[in-house]
Amino acid sequence: DADRVEHALVEAARLTPFVDARGFASIAWLVEACEPARWLGRAPLSPLGGRLLLTAAARALGDGPFGDYAQQPAFARAAAELLSQLKLQDATVATLERAIAALPGPPRPRLEYLARLWRGYEDRLTALARADRIDLLRAAADRLAAELPPRLRGFTGFEVHHLHDLPPLRARLLEALASCAEVGCERPLARLREARLRDPRPGIAEAVHRLQTLDDALGGRHRELFAAGD
Repeated sequence: DADRVEHALVEAARLTPFVDARGFASIAWLVEACEPARWLGRAPLSPLGGRLLLTAAARALGDGPFGDYAQQPAFARAAAELLSQLKLQDATVATLERAIAALPGPPRPRLEYLARLWRGYEDRLTALARADRIDLLRAAADRLAAELPPRLRGFTGFEVHHLHDLPPLRARLLEALASCAEVGCERPLARLREARLRDPRPGIAEAVHRLQTLDDALGGRHRELFAAGD
């Protein structure tokens, strides 16, 4: 995000000798301006804290298809990355469970274990009143859909440039911004949802299918976590 802001400032400097950097911000700043932790009534959780919660959730599940690997730090790191990607798809535990249930063939113990792990992780977040990075992004989108936060009310308009890496949850954040303010951008946000429908990103069901072959793509590096055919 910071690199994109710097790039936008450099481009603006080509048009005018003075650029007021206060008018340039990243998506990360937009999320912070929405005060999502206060909106949720939760405290932010660090990545390390998230991995510790996942480790605790794995221990609570007991023996599983991953064996002793589920108790190792590498498992928590890989699981945290996976859950972040799923949550960026604006998916929930229930979404994953339905996708797994729709898979043909034999039971999928590793995928089912990961779904139970995710549920245990979310239960711990709720019990501790904590929110991870993706929870804060979702809360920012929800708040923007309801109102324009005070820190954004001083702006007379918004322009969005250099859209890259736009998973569904980030897209929903920008759509919510468009719904509560007039937004000018290179690709009008009013047409963002239509563009996503024309060129849809992989859905959660397809993502679950891809988990089965991810081990080959990674050259066996995470064989314990993603085994082909399971």
